[in-house]
Amino acid sequence: MFIALKPKSQRGASADQVILRLQSRLAKIQGIALYMQAAQDITIGGRLNKTQYQYTLADSDPGELNNWAPLFLEKIRALPGITGVTTDQLNAGPLLDITINRDVASSHGITPSTIDNTLNDAYGQRIVSTMYTMMSQYHVVLEVPPKF
Repeated sequence: MFIALKPKSQRGASADQVILRLQSRLAKIQGIALYMQAAQDITIGGRLNKTQYQYTLADSDPGELNNWAPLFLEKIRALPGITGVTTDQLNAGPLLDITINRDVASSHGITPSTIDNTLNDAYGQRIVSTMYTMMSQYHVVLEVPPKF
């Protein structure tokens, strides 16, 4: 969400002061995590993120990364003078390991890519169609019932 403020000559508060005022009011609303930052004249980096500064932690071993990233995050949060520390790591979702018996699958004409595509259709956010109207378009997403 982008919010455009009135020109500074018309508002009497800096962008940072407006952010502090809004954060204190919005923090009282349950279920909302809001990260605000003043727009910068020059943006360095490839993507927008929740905070003004970004640090990327990478590892070739996902298990090691999942172990150290939360510890690193908590250490940064504990530093005085640093606020709004968050993460965009999304690894708390359900996980399923599948072993394909390729001989049996092959005897039924099922390839590993068919299994992969079927699971992606059922549990991913695959757009299977688009409905067009005069004013807009709507994506149709295939999903399975929540009990599955």
